[in-house]
Amino acid sequence: MKVTKTTFLAQIVLLAVLLIGCASSQYRMGWIEVRDENSIRCSYSRFDGKEKVGIKAEEGQEFRLSTDVEVSEGVLTIQLFDPDDSLVWEERSAEDNAKVENLVLKTSGQYKLIITGDDTNGSFDISWEEK
Repeated sequence: MKVTKTTFLAQIVLLAVLLIGCASSQYRMGWIEVRDENSIRCSYSRFDGKEKVGIKAEEGQEFRLSTDVEVSEGVLTIQLFDPDDSLVWEERSAEDNAKVENLVLKTSGQYKLIITGDDTNGSFDISWEEK
């Protein structure tokens, strides 16, 4: 079968596009997740990417956010954004820690909890509840 120069170049370009697309995606190894309406718990041997959780809330709502993080390498960042995508709260962990934050939410709508792994190994247990 004779392959023309144009066909060969098209195949190389297609392969490059596929490889670049895969390089920008998340990487998870050994990911085990348990999620319900008020919590997310995950353990992993490698996490590099983002996990997003939606949380519905009302203006003036008192909100308790509990985090328990184990990090044996890398960095894990947990962020809470309001419906206007403004940062409400952030915790960056390069080691094990546990925290409880009491917040008063200023806007009604869909909040976003974003967990970002930066080449990390470990686990997290995050829960939230209205006070």
